[in-house]
Amino acid sequence: MKFNHILIYSISFLLLSCNSNNKDSSPADLSSKEITSSNSLSDEVDWENDFKPFENNHNISAEKKSQIAILKKELGFKMKAIGMDPKLSGYEKGVEKRKLKSQYLSEINKLINGEQSGLNSAFYDNPELAQQYQKFNELELQLDKLENEYDLQKDQLERQENSLSKNEYKKRKEELKSNYKRKKDYLKMKMDSIILISTNK
Repeated sequence: MKFNHILIYSISFLLLSCNSNNKDSSPADLSSKEITSSNSLSDEVDWENDFKPFENNHNISAEKKSQIAILKKELGFKMKAIGMDPKLSGYEKGVEKRKLKSQYLSEINKLINGEQSGLNSAFYDNPELAQQYQKFNELELQLDKLENEYDLQKDQLERQENSLSKNEYKKRKEELKSNYKRKKDYLKMKMDSIILISTNK
């Protein structure tokens, strides 16, 4: 009987010790997970949706909407450059992106209210960066053209489906998709290389 009491006491003590250790380590573990999760998500900044109120606003003139579209592309270029900067941690990228977004939205509000915006000229104060942005913009236009051509060729092929054998249709479809992907990957690689160069400017 005495042995049973001792055994029960020993088991209870061990269980209490385990619970105590878990309680002590739990906040640290949770904090660590939260920090890891926060850092992994800190680079994600939803900025494109912030432009929708300007784009959908019928009170903004077509000229100003065109200027806003240019600023949006500019911001997208800079956001990608920050995202690919190996010198910045995920948290630092998030901070820089939020700061940049705030700056652009502030300048767009100035533009809408008829105030002078210095953001565009400030961007082009660096001729090398402006040149890289121009190259990036040209590649983006090529990418848009490629996607439009692919959609057109895909539609044309689908209209020919009934006049082709199943194997021939499948073969042409795969070739079309493969060529499109190869050209798209090449353009994206060149765009990424421009962004990487820009991070060192």
